[in-house]
Amino acid sequence: FSGSRPRVGLTHGLPIGQVYKIGQSATMRNKCVNGYQDNGSSTYMGSFWKNIMGGDGMECAVDPVDANYSYGTVYYGYIERQYQNNNNGSVAGEGFNGINESGAWVTPFIIDEYDPNIMFVGYKNVWRSPNIKAPTSQITWQKISGNLAGSNSQDMRVLEQSPANTDILYATRYDNKLFRSDNCKATTPVWTELTALLPESAGINDEECDPYDQDVVYLSQNNRIYKSGDRGLTWTDISGSLPEVAYTSIAAYKNSHEGLYISSDIGVFYKDKHMEDWVMFSDGLPPDASITEIEIFYDTDPALDILRAGTYGRGLWESDVYHTTPAASF
Repeated sequence: FSGSRPRVGLTHGLPIGQVYKIGQSATMRNKCVNGYQDNGSSTYMGSFWKNIMGGDGMECAVDPVDANYSYGTVYYGYIERQYQNNNNGSVAGEGFNGINESGAWVTPFIIDEYDPNIMFVGYKNVWRSPNIKAPTSQITWQKISGNLAGSNSQDMRVLEQSPANTDILYATRYDNKLFRSDNCKATTPVWTELTALLPESAGINDEECDPYDQDVVYLSQNNRIYKSGDRGLTWTDISGSLPEVAYTSIAAYKNSHEGLYISSDIGVFYKDKHMEDWVMFSDGLPPDASITEIEIFYDTDPALDILRAGTYGRGLWESDVYHTTPAASF
Protein backbone atom coordinates (compact mmCIF):
# COMPACT_ATOMS: atom_id res chain seq x y z
CA PHE A 1 0.00 0.00 0.00
CA SER A 2 2.96 2.34 -0.43
CA GLY A 3 3.55 4.59 -3.38
CA SER A 4 1.28 6.94 -5.28
CA ARG A 5 -1.24 4.50 -6.74
CA PRO A 6 -4.77 4.90 -5.29
CA ARG A 7 -6.07 2.24 -2.94
CA VAL A 8 -8.95 0.32 -4.46
CA GLY A 9 -11.26 -1.97 -2.51
CA LEU A 10 -11.53 -5.31 -4.22
CA THR A 11 -14.36 -6.88 -2.19
CA HIS A 12 -17.23 -4.45 -2.88
CA GLY A 13 -20.26 -6.33 -4.17
CA LEU A 14 -18.91 -9.80 -3.51
CA PRO A 15 -21.56 -12.16 -2.05
CA ILE A 16 -19.48 -13.43 0.88
CA GLY A 17 -21.81 -12.93 3.86
CA GLN A 18 -21.64 -15.74 6.44
CA VAL A 19 -25.36 -16.14 7.11
CA TYR A 20 -26.35 -17.83 10.36
CA LYS A 21 -30.13 -17.51 9.87
CA ILE A 22 -32.72 -15.87 7.63
CA GLY A 23 -36.23 -14.56 8.26
CA GLN A 24 -38.48 -14.32 5.20
CA SER A 25 -41.55 -12.08 5.31
CA ALA A 26 -44.83 -13.91 4.71
CA THR A 27 -46.54 -10.84 3.23
CA MET A 28 -43.78 -8.92 1.45
CA ARG A 29 -41.90 -10.81 -1.25
CA ASN A 30 -38.80 -8.66 -1.15
CA LYS A 31 -38.27 -8.45 2.60
CA CYS A 32 -35.87 -10.92 4.14
CA VAL A 33 -33.74 -10.42 7.26
CA ASN A 34 -30.29 -12.02 7.48
CA GLY A 35 -28.06 -12.54 10.52
CA TYR A 36 -24.32 -12.67 9.77
CA GLN A 37 -21.28 -13.82 11.68
CA ASP A 38 -19.34 -10.70 12.77
CA ASN A 39 -21.35 -8.41 10.50
CA GLY A 40 -24.63 -7.80 12.31
CA SER A 41 -28.04 -8.18 10.71
CA SER A 42 -29.36 -6.66 7.50
CA THR A 43 -32.71 -6.54 5.74
CA TYR A 44 -33.08 -7.18 2.02
CA MET A 45 -35.75 -4.93 0.47
CA GLY A 46 -35.62 -6.00 -3.17
CA SER A 47 -33.40 -3.24 -4.53
CA PHE A 48 -31.22 -2.51 -1.49
CA TRP A 49 -29.96 -3.83 1.85
CA LYS A 50 -30.45 -1.97 5.14
CA ASN A 51 -28.15 -2.73 8.09
CA ILE A 52 -30.30 -2.99 11.22
CA MET A 53 -28.04 -4.36 13.99
CA GLY A 54 -24.36 -4.73 14.81
CA GLY A 55 -22.35 -7.52 16.43
CA ASP A 56 -22.93 -11.10 15.38
CA GLY A 57 -26.31 -11.45 13.73
CA MET A 58 -28.23 -14.58 14.67
CA GLU A 59 -31.86 -15.75 14.36
CA CYS A 60 -34.27 -13.30 12.73
CA ALA A 61 -37.95 -13.10 11.80
CA VAL A 62 -40.54 -10.86 10.17
CA ASP A 63 -44.02 -10.33 11.63
CA PRO A 64 -46.27 -12.74 9.67
CA VAL A 65 -49.10 -10.18 9.44
CA ASP A 66 -47.49 -6.73 9.48
CA ALA A 67 -44.13 -6.71 7.68
CA ASN A 68 -43.31 -3.30 9.16
CA TYR A 69 -42.20 -5.24 12.25
CA SER A 70 -39.18 -7.51 12.24
CA TYR A 71 -36.79 -8.96 14.81
CA GLY A 72 -33.07 -9.63 14.97
CA THR A 73 -30.76 -11.11 17.58
CA VAL A 74 -27.18 -11.21 18.71
CA TYR A 75 -25.46 -14.01 20.62
CA TYR A 76 -27.08 -15.66 23.66
CA GLY A 77 -30.58 -14.42 22.87
CA TYR A 78 -30.69 -10.64 22.99
CA ILE A 79 -33.62 -9.74 20.70
CA GLU A 80 -34.27 -6.35 19.19
CA ARG A 81 -37.47 -5.23 17.48
CA GLN A 82 -37.38 -3.21 14.27
CA TYR A 83 -40.11 -1.03 12.82
CA GLN A 84 -39.64 -0.20 9.15
CA ASN A 85 -36.04 -1.42 9.56
CA ASN A 86 -35.26 1.00 12.39
CA ASN A 87 -34.55 0.11 16.02
CA ASN A 88 -37.83 -0.10 17.93
CA GLY A 89 -36.47 -1.31 21.27
CA SER A 90 -35.04 -4.33 23.08
CA VAL A 91 -37.69 -6.96 23.71
CA ALA A 92 -35.89 -9.99 25.18
CA GLY A 93 -32.64 -11.26 26.62
CA GLU A 94 -31.20 -12.09 30.00
CA GLY A 95 -32.19 -9.27 32.34
CA PHE A 96 -35.00 -7.96 30.13
CA ASN A 97 -38.63 -7.99 31.25
CA GLY A 98 -38.20 -10.78 33.80
CA ILE A 99 -36.02 -13.16 31.76
CA ASN A 100 -33.33 -14.51 34.09
CA GLU A 101 -31.33 -16.83 31.84
CA SER A 102 -29.34 -16.72 28.62
CA GLY A 103 -29.53 -18.93 25.58
CA ALA A 104 -27.21 -20.56 23.09
CA TRP A 105 -24.82 -18.69 20.78
CA VAL A 106 -27.64 -18.88 18.22
CA THR A 107 -30.79 -18.72 20.35
CA PRO A 108 -33.97 -19.96 18.66
CA PHE A 109 -37.14 -17.87 18.68
CA ILE A 110 -40.36 -17.96 16.69
CA ILE A 111 -43.42 -15.76 16.26
CA ASP A 112 -46.76 -17.54 16.54
CA GLU A 113 -47.91 -18.74 13.10
CA TYR A 114 -51.14 -16.70 13.24
CA ASP A 115 -50.92 -14.33 16.22
CA PRO A 116 -47.96 -11.95 15.78
CA ASN A 117 -48.33 -10.70 19.35
CA ILE A 118 -47.04 -14.04 20.67
CA MET A 119 -43.35 -14.95 20.63
CA PHE A 120 -41.60 -18.08 21.93
CA VAL A 121 -37.88 -18.07 22.79
CA GLY A 122 -35.69 -21.01 23.72
CA TYR A 123 -33.15 -20.00 26.36
CA LYS A 124 -32.28 -22.65 28.94
CA ASN A 125 -36.03 -23.13 29.01
CA VAL A 126 -38.91 -22.07 26.76
CA TRP A 127 -40.30 -18.59 27.37
CA ARG A 128 -43.47 -17.00 25.96
CA SER A 129 -44.59 -13.41 25.54
CA PRO A 130 -48.26 -12.59 24.75
CA ASN A 131 -47.56 -8.95 23.83
CA ILE A 132 -44.29 -8.74 21.92
CA LYS A 133 -45.42 -5.59 20.03
CA ALA A 134 -46.29 -3.62 23.17
CA PRO A 135 -44.08 -0.72 24.35
CA THR A 136 -40.86 -2.41 25.43
CA SER A 137 -41.31 -1.59 29.13
CA GLN A 138 -44.70 -3.33 29.09
CA ILE A 139 -43.67 -6.58 27.39
CA THR A 140 -44.16 -9.57 29.68
CA TRP A 141 -42.45 -12.96 29.62
CA GLN A 142 -43.35 -16.26 31.25
CA LYS A 143 -41.18 -19.36 31.53
CA ILE A 144 -43.60 -22.02 30.28
CA SER A 145 -41.48 -25.17 30.32
CA GLY A 146 -40.87 -25.92 33.98
CA ASN A 147 -37.25 -27.09 33.97
CA LEU A 148 -36.67 -28.52 30.50
CA ALA A 149 -33.08 -27.30 30.74
CA GLY A 150 -32.36 -30.20 33.09
CA SER A 151 -29.87 -30.31 35.92
CA ASN A 152 -26.97 -29.40 33.63
CA SER A 153 -28.76 -26.28 32.28
CA GLN A 154 -28.61 -27.19 28.59
CA ASP A 155 -29.52 -24.54 26.00
CA MET A 156 -32.40 -24.91 23.57
CA ARG A 157 -31.44 -25.44 19.93
CA VAL A 158 -34.68 -25.60 17.89
CA LEU A 159 -38.28 -24.46 18.38
CA GLU A 160 -41.00 -25.54 15.95
CA GLN A 161 -44.72 -24.76 16.02
CA SER A 162 -47.36 -26.61 14.00
CA PRO A 163 -49.14 -24.41 11.43
CA ALA A 164 -52.01 -26.92 11.48
CA ASN A 165 -52.49 -26.60 15.25
CA THR A 166 -50.62 -23.74 16.89
CA ASP A 167 -51.08 -25.26 20.34
CA ILE A 168 -48.40 -27.80 19.39
CA LEU A 169 -44.80 -26.76 20.02
CA TYR A 170 -41.62 -28.84 19.78
CA ALA A 171 -38.43 -27.91 21.64
CA THR A 172 -34.99 -29.46 21.18
CA ARG A 173 -31.99 -29.05 23.47
CA TYR A 174 -28.34 -28.98 22.41
CA ASP A 175 -27.84 -32.39 24.00
CA ASN A 176 -30.42 -33.66 21.46
CA LYS A 177 -33.32 -34.15 23.84
CA LEU A 178 -36.72 -33.56 22.25
CA PHE A 179 -39.91 -32.32 23.95
CA ARG A 180 -43.44 -31.56 22.78
CA SER A 181 -46.29 -29.53 24.25
CA ASP A 182 -49.83 -29.90 22.93
CA ASN A 183 -51.08 -26.82 24.79
CA CYS A 184 -48.20 -24.35 24.49
CA LYS A 185 -50.53 -21.34 24.83
CA ALA A 186 -52.16 -22.55 28.05
CA THR A 187 -51.41 -20.85 31.37
CA THR A 188 -49.29 -23.83 32.41
CA PRO A 189 -48.37 -25.95 29.36
CA VAL A 190 -47.73 -29.67 29.76
CA TRP A 191 -44.61 -31.14 28.16
CA THR A 192 -43.85 -34.68 26.99
CA GLU A 193 -40.28 -35.86 26.50
CA LEU A 194 -39.80 -37.78 23.23
CA THR A 195 -36.06 -38.39 23.47
CA ALA A 196 -36.26 -42.13 24.12
CA LEU A 197 -38.43 -42.52 21.00
CA LEU A 198 -36.01 -40.80 18.62
CA PRO A 199 -34.61 -42.94 15.77
CA GLU A 200 -31.03 -42.05 16.73
CA SER A 201 -29.25 -40.67 19.77
CA ALA A 202 -27.48 -37.61 18.38
CA GLY A 203 -27.36 -34.77 15.89
CA ILE A 204 -30.76 -33.03 15.81
CA ASN A 205 -30.36 -30.11 13.41
CA ASP A 206 -33.92 -29.08 12.58
CA GLU A 207 -37.62 -29.96 12.84
CA GLU A 208 -40.49 -29.02 10.53
CA CYS A 209 -44.22 -29.53 11.01
CA ASP A 210 -46.56 -30.38 8.15
CA PRO A 211 -48.61 -27.32 7.10
CA TYR A 212 -51.90 -29.28 7.05
CA ASP A 213 -51.60 -32.37 9.27
CA GLN A 214 -51.10 -31.60 12.94
CA ASP A 215 -49.73 -35.09 13.61
CA VAL A 216 -46.91 -34.99 11.04
CA VAL A 217 -43.46 -33.67 11.88
CA TYR A 218 -40.11 -34.06 10.11
CA LEU A 219 -36.68 -34.30 11.70
CA SER A 220 -33.11 -33.85 10.53
CA GLN A 221 -30.92 -36.08 12.69
CA ASN A 222 -27.39 -37.36 12.24
CA ASN A 223 -27.28 -36.99 8.43
CA ARG A 224 -30.74 -38.53 7.94
CA ILE A 225 -34.29 -37.23 7.40
CA TYR A 226 -37.15 -38.80 9.37
CA LYS A 227 -40.94 -38.46 9.34
CA SER A 228 -43.39 -39.03 12.18
CA GLY A 229 -47.14 -39.36 11.68
CA ASP A 230 -47.98 -39.41 15.38
CA ARG A 231 -46.27 -36.31 16.82
CA GLY A 232 -42.92 -37.95 17.47
CA LEU A 233 -43.96 -41.29 18.96
CA THR A 234 -42.67 -43.31 15.99
CA TRP A 235 -40.35 -42.38 13.12
CA THR A 236 -39.75 -43.51 9.53
CA ASP A 237 -36.47 -42.95 7.69
CA ILE A 238 -37.29 -41.11 4.43
CA SER A 239 -33.67 -40.36 3.50
CA GLY A 240 -33.66 -42.56 0.41
CA SER A 241 -30.34 -42.21 -1.40
CA LEU A 242 -29.44 -38.85 0.13
CA PRO A 243 -25.70 -38.44 0.74
CA GLU A 244 -24.67 -38.68 4.37
CA VAL A 245 -23.99 -35.02 5.10
CA ALA A 246 -25.43 -32.69 7.72
CA TYR A 247 -28.92 -31.41 6.80
CA THR A 248 -29.27 -27.98 8.32
CA SER A 249 -32.84 -26.93 7.54
CA ILE A 250 -36.18 -28.38 6.40
CA ALA A 251 -38.96 -26.43 4.65
CA ALA A 252 -42.33 -28.06 3.99
CA TYR A 253 -43.87 -26.65 0.82
CA LYS A 254 -47.64 -26.28 1.24
CA ASN A 255 -48.38 -25.82 -2.48
CA SER A 256 -47.32 -29.37 -3.27
CA HIS A 257 -48.08 -32.98 -2.44
CA GLU A 258 -46.09 -33.29 0.80
CA GLY A 259 -43.13 -31.52 -0.79
CA LEU A 260 -39.99 -31.05 1.30
CA TYR A 261 -36.90 -28.95 0.68
CA ILE A 262 -33.82 -29.71 2.75
CA SER A 263 -30.55 -27.81 2.89
CA SER A 264 -27.04 -29.06 3.50
CA ASP A 265 -23.36 -28.29 3.18
CA ILE A 266 -23.50 -29.42 -0.44
CA GLY A 267 -26.73 -27.80 -1.61
CA VAL A 268 -30.53 -28.18 -1.58
CA PHE A 269 -32.62 -31.32 -2.20
CA TYR A 270 -36.34 -31.80 -2.89
CA LYS A 271 -38.86 -34.64 -2.71
CA ASP A 272 -42.64 -35.01 -2.69
CA LYS A 273 -44.99 -38.00 -2.29
CA HIS A 274 -45.08 -38.73 -6.02
CA MET A 275 -41.30 -39.00 -6.35
CA GLU A 276 -39.38 -42.20 -5.69
CA ASP A 277 -36.32 -40.41 -4.36
CA TRP A 278 -34.82 -37.00 -3.66
CA VAL A 279 -33.48 -34.78 -6.44
CA MET A 280 -30.75 -32.21 -6.09
CA PHE A 281 -32.18 -28.71 -6.48
CA SER A 282 -29.05 -26.59 -6.64
CA ASP A 283 -28.53 -25.55 -10.26
CA GLY A 284 -26.80 -22.18 -10.22
CA LEU A 285 -25.70 -22.28 -6.60
CA PRO A 286 -21.97 -21.86 -5.99
CA PRO A 287 -20.44 -25.33 -5.59
CA ASP A 288 -18.94 -24.34 -2.24
CA ALA A 289 -22.15 -22.86 -0.83
CA SER A 290 -22.90 -24.28 2.60
CA ILE A 291 -26.65 -23.69 3.14
CA THR A 292 -27.55 -22.73 6.70
CA GLU A 293 -31.31 -22.13 6.35
CA ILE A 294 -34.06 -22.16 3.74
CA GLU A 295 -37.47 -20.45 3.84
CA ILE A 296 -40.35 -20.10 1.36
CA PHE A 297 -42.34 -17.05 0.26
CA TYR A 298 -45.87 -17.84 -0.89
CA ASP A 299 -47.17 -15.55 -3.61
CA THR A 300 -50.88 -15.12 -4.35
CA ASP A 301 -50.01 -16.97 -7.56
CA PRO A 302 -48.30 -20.25 -6.56
CA ALA A 303 -46.36 -20.19 -9.82
CA LEU A 304 -44.46 -17.21 -8.38
CA ASP A 305 -43.54 -18.81 -5.04
CA ILE A 306 -39.83 -18.55 -4.22
CA LEU A 307 -37.33 -20.44 -2.11
CA ARG A 308 -34.66 -18.40 -0.32
CA ALA A 309 -31.41 -19.86 0.99
CA GLY A 310 -28.90 -18.34 3.38
CA THR A 311 -25.34 -19.57 2.93
CA TYR A 312 -22.33 -19.52 5.21
CA GLY A 313 -19.93 -17.51 3.11
CA ARG A 314 -21.82 -16.81 -0.12
CA GLY A 315 -24.70 -14.60 1.03
CA LEU A 316 -28.41 -14.97 0.23
CA TRP A 317 -29.79 -16.78 -2.85
CA GLU A 318 -33.25 -17.37 -4.27
CA SER A 319 -34.94 -19.74 -6.70
CA ASP A 320 -38.32 -20.50 -8.15
CA VAL A 321 -39.81 -23.64 -6.63
CA TYR A 322 -39.80 -27.18 -7.97
CA HIS A 323 -42.05 -27.75 -10.97
CA THR A 324 -42.22 -30.83 -13.20
CA THR A 325 -38.44 -30.88 -13.56
CA PRO A 326 -35.83 -29.46 -11.15
CA ALA A 327 -35.61 -26.11 -12.94
CA ALA A 328 -33.93 -24.16 -10.17
CA SER A 329 -32.61 -20.75 -11.13
CA PHE A 330 -30.47 -19.71 -8.19
